[in-house]
Amino acid sequence: MSTARKLRWTAVAVTAGLLSTPAPANAGTPVDSLSLNGSATIARFGPGIRVLRLTNGGYEQMGSAWANRQIDINKSFESTFVVYLHHGRSGADGVAFILQASGPRALGGWGGGLGYRGLKRSVAVEFDDFRNGTDPNDNHIALVVNNNPDFHLTSVEPPFPLFRTPFVARVVWDAPAGRLRVYASPLGQGGEPGLVFDQTVDLRARLGTNLAWIGFTGATGGVTSVQDILSWQIRVPR
Repeated sequence: MSTARKLRWTAVAVTAGLLSTPAPANAGTPVDSLSLNGSATIARFGPGIRVLRLTNGGYEQMGSAWANRQIDINKSFESTFVVYLHHGRSGADGVAFILQASGPRALGGWGGGLGYRGLKRSVAVEFDDFRNGTDPNDNHIALVVNNNPDFHLTSVEPPFPLFRTPFVARVVWDAPAGRLRVYASPLGQGGEPGLVFDQTVDLRARLGTNLAWIGFTGATGGVTSVQDILSWQIRVPR
């Protein structure tokens, strides 16, 4: 069983000279209290900068990080974050933004499991840079609602490489419409992230609860990379 490590994390401001621009200014409130499991840790990323590191480049790793406050899925929300998948020759296996009902110790399988395989009551937006099993390619953003990364409700290849390209992603839950929208663009491109997909999802039925744990998972297998979340904000519109 995973042991959750609770701590506070000051979401980093991505500075010029390290990366070109920070996340959008209107992204919301930084998430600064996390429960970490497996290989997940808070790591230094330069002078005075700390990041959420889901995997550190080792083999067969899996890590998860959950905000210590649950979110009410009956209300709309937006989650904006900056992802950087780097080091290694080709990258693997990727990270996922997760809504789940298993609790702050939740952690799934390594490799193609992306750290969430087996989390029965979960909905995942995965950023996958390695082709496993039924994956369409080695560069896709997918929605998974059955806790099995081998089966995608929808999958899109973004117009930029996920590996070695820091990118901004935004997940928007429109509660009245029951729609999940995902946006992503390379960091520093300017403007708002581009729409990746817009999908109808019954979150209440998938999670079996009105309150969800929200966070990230990541994993490596026989191929590895360092997988970082550089910043993370959540906004609940009034």
